[in-house]
Amino acid sequence: MILAMLTIIIIILAVIIVIMFKKIPYLEAKETVIEYQNLNKEKSLDDLIKEKAEKYGIELRLIRAIIKVESNFNPSAINLTDPSYGLCQVMPALAKGYGFAYDIKSLVNPDHNLNIALTFLKDLKQKYSGDLKAIIQAYNLGETKYNKGLKSPEYLEKVLYYYYKGI
Repeated sequence: MILAMLTIIIIILAVIIVIMFKKIPYLEAKETVIEYQNLNKEKSLDDLIKEKAEKYGIELRLIRAIIKVESNFNPSAINLTDPSYGLCQVMPALAKGYGFAYDIKSLVNPDHNLNIALTFLKDLKQKYSGDLKAIIQAYNLGETKYNKGLKSPEYLEKVLYYYYKGI
């Protein structure tokens, strides 16, 4: 009886600890976005996206469609299963591969997140000769998986819907 109760208590404590640690990245992300917004009051998120799209030579409607599908324009969005972070749901490995900072605080910073995503999109645009469907699927799956023949039809359909809708 006592052993069973101790086991239950240990399980409950373990669950509480897991829940607490899962919330930490979300809280850190939210704080980072608030800090960024406080420092950049004169520039809207939309202005930042336009500026970055122009800088990297990526169609505004493409990056906006990807952001809509990836995070619904939520700079503090986090997917812990990948893990991926921010507006464009950038993965730490991608950021690291391009030489960008890849901690959570950096990845949810809208400016930093867009720099990483648009660097990747610019590379994909060149590698796939501007083939929009290939670019979108390679962005979602990663180049390795896409080049092995994997496809992401649902993701492609969603991004193309917003791309042509012109959100």
